[in-house]
Amino acid sequence: MRSTAPTRNTISRVSGGASEAGCGSWPPLRVDAMSQDPVALLKRYHAAMNALRLDEVETMFAADAEYHSPSVGALIGRDAILAAMRRYFAEYPDQVAVDERLEQLGPDNVRSTWNLRATAKSTGEPYVRRGIEIVRFTSQGLIRRIEVTDT
Repeated sequence: MRSTAPTRNTISRVSGGASEAGCGSWPPLRVDAMSQDPVALLKRYHAAMNALRLDEVETMFAADAEYHSPSVGALIGRDAILAAMRRYFAEYPDQVAVDERLEQLGPDNVRSTWNLRATAKSTGEPYVRRGIEIVRFTSQGLIRRIEVTDT
């Protein structure tokens, strides 16, 4: 699993307002997302992931969402994605992930260049990873597909 923190370095398109990290709980999205900034939607998702608010993260995925990553393969459906996330964070509860760069690629997708550090709970071994994540949203602002590539 890959999770990210709020952007600290470069953002290709800056969004402000309540989408910034640390603004508390968010209700499920029920608006036309394309009237919103997809970078803000991704930042909201990453903030919830970093805070381990998986119940909130669950509301951000479409029921038929897909998650593709070298670490877990292909996960199809919100339930499968969240089950994998819960297993991952049970093993790596101290993960700290940081976006190095966010780029809006189109009206419904964003690319994140990221790095993360964590410690395996079962072994105490450090886990370090870097990669690129492309997130695509539905017109309702739900995550439709995540593609992760290690770098």
